[in-house]
Amino acid sequence: METKDIIIFAVALTAALGYRLYKEYRKKQEKAGQAPAKKEDNSFSSQSGADDYEPYSGGRK
Repeated sequence: METKDIIIFAVALTAALGYRLYKEYRKKQEKAGQAPAKKEDNSFSSQSGADDYEPYSGGRK
């Protein structure tokens, strides 16, 4: 096994372990009723209101 193979394996193992621990943490938080509320992010202008942009309204004559 080459060095790069060991590094790739270690990164994959760490990611899998981290994901598993995160899932357990979320499960405990939800069970205790302390799960953080999902925050909706409407920071994009196209999602936050009516859009009156007309791309072809001022074409050449």
